Amino acid sequence: MNVRRLRWICEFSGLVLIGAVATLALTLFHSALSILFALIAPLLLVLFSKALLDGTRKFIWLLRSLRWWHAFWLLLFVSGLVFRIRSGNSLYEESLDSWAFFRVALVSLTGLLLLGRLAVRRTLWVSSMVRGLIGIVTAYSLICVASTLWSVYPAWTLYKSLEYLVDVAMLAALLATFRSREGYQNLFDWTWVLYGLLLASVWMGVLIWPSQALHPRIGALGVQLDGIFPAVNANSVGEFAAVLAIVALARLLRQGPHSDRAWYGLLFVASFITMLFAQGRSAIAGFVVGAILVLSFSKRAILSIGLAAGAALFLFLAAANGWLWEFLRRGESDQEIQSLSGRTEYWQLAWQKFVEHPLIGYGAYAAGRSFIMTVMREDPGSMHSEYVEILMGTGLWGMVPVVAALLATWWWLIRSLRDSSLDWFEHSLAVEASGVLAVISVRSFFSPNLFWHVPLIFFAVLSYAEFLRRKKTSPAALPRRLPLSRISCNHDSRQVSTSSGL
Repeated sequence: MNVRRLRWICEFSGLVLIGAVATLALTLFHSALSILFALIAPLLLVLFSKALLDGTRKFIWLLRSLRWWHAFWLLLFVSGLVFRIRSGNSLYEESLDSWAFFRVALVSLTGLLLLGRLAVRRTLWVSSMVRGLIGIVTAYSLICVASTLWSVYPAWTLYKSLEYLVDVAMLAALLATFRSREGYQNLFDWTWVLYGLLLASVWMGVLIWPSQALHPRIGALGVQLDGIFPAVNANSVGEFAAVLAIVALARLLRQGPHSDRAWYGLLFVASFITMLFAQGRSAIAGFVVGAILVLSFSKRAILSIGLAAGAALFLFLAAANGWLWEFLRRGESDQEIQSLSGRTEYWQLAWQKFVEHPLIGYGAYAAGRSFIMTVMREDPGSMHSEYVEILMGTGLWGMVPVVAALLATWWWLIRSLRDSSLDWFEHSLAVEASGVLAVISVRSFFSPNLFWHVPLIFFAVLSYAEFLRRKKTSPAALPRRLPLSRISCNHDSRQVSTSSGL
């Protein structure tokens, strides 16, 4: 089905739906509110239909631009999904069950395919793996591998470390593949599509298993949103929704030609609602920080001020009537809030263990879960903090490259946002990347999401920061950029994908 026929079908369906809703409202209801709804509903349905049409068109263009790395990125994404929840005891009793084998197979396949492309010299990614920001992340992954020698659970440490090393190799392959800055836009689009589909599966779970997907009697909303199959906890649902909301906001404020504001408006509303129903407080905090960055650097002063003023007014009213505090409490007691939902207990125990072996830790990816399970007789899955997990696993030795990689990513993004030599295309990508990095950076204090398989969101941002670094430090090594006249208003047309050399 071509795009023209699809557009005609969407427009016709939208008109039919508009007429049906307006007729029903005017026939059944006679109040002023109903009449107002009947007048507004057609406009909303027109915008909704246009948004869906724009989104469908963008998705079709993205599918037409698929290359080998899209499939590899998808393999890693699927390998990070959780299709069953198991306890820490099962890790020892049956480390490789059917779902674990599925995950190992996908990661192994990706690693073998990368080695194959390297062997036939199709993608020479080794040099990219030891340079710049990626080189710092590679150093951390090698430290994790080395920690197998003293790990409390060597087999688990070795596998998880090699798993992350495959992720880093994939990131290096992307840097070795992209021939223009449009490649990073394509990478962003593909990553956001994957996580958008994951959130769609969360809402699909609401339709199929409503009692499990919507936890009752939680917070001011009364329910909390979880993913069922694949399993996505509420905090992760909130994080992914916050990321997509920031992406939509950044692209709504983007300079340059525009024809897809309806789609990004719909994406923002859907993502924001999902974030609220997930009730992830750290995700909401990350969204606020990311939104401030996007509004500050978008170069849309009047619009940014208007949005900021509207948001401030809404928060003031919500705080004045007590709804904001009730929402943030999420039905918890004062003691639970003070302990950060029990996280401080894990962190206190982790600190006691850390001071015993501060330099090298107890083995990457294994120490935190093992100690919590044996000492507290609980299995939280992780230490609920990226940095506590790293200190427990690799000690100060591993924390140095982690902090260096994160700070360097922030440095190059913020520096580039202040660089007047960037054109609107490069600047808009930097704004989007900075907003997303703000979300996942805030979340990293409460959940391991940057240096834990699979860090696709972080790696997408880091790859663009590395591109900006290379552009500034060694511009002669980068290919000549495409003229702006050859970039479509959506940045993902067939012309751009062909010219990007993917």
